[in-house]
Amino acid sequence: MKNKLIYLLASPLILLCSELSAQSSLTVNLNNLKTDTGFVEIGLFNKAKGFLKENHHFRKKRVKVTKKKMSYTFTDIPNGDYAIAVYHDENANGITDKNFWGIPQERYGFSNNFRPKLSAPTFEQVKFFIKGDEDIYISLI
Repeated sequence: MKNKLIYLLASPLILLCSELSAQSSLTVNLNNLKTDTGFVEIGLFNKAKGFLKENHHFRKKRVKVTKKKMSYTFTDIPNGDYAIAVYHDENANGITDKNFWGIPQERYGFSNNFRPKLSAPTFEQVKFFIKGDEDIYISLI
């Protein structure tokens, strides 16, 4: 009887803890790369504050490009809101090359396939929710 009571009281707590600590994988699928050279830099953000700022990534990965379509999987991602910014560093110089007006000259993209008009997107415009394993598809522009 005592063991049943402990089990009944502990079960909801165990379920709650497992839900809060749930870890997922996120596969970022990229297409429309201009060439199969250079690197792709993928920034995964989990906060609006610092979005698109250097060193404010939740996770960041630089991957060598070998094809015009590619994917990368982030693992152990807690459930929550995220946004992705990616650019193709075609000449492998480590920066996003821009023209005189500050417009990127190398291909780039955002989650939700957001297409900026006159300025960079906000976190709210490109965020998505992860609960369980996810695949995201981004076509670079």
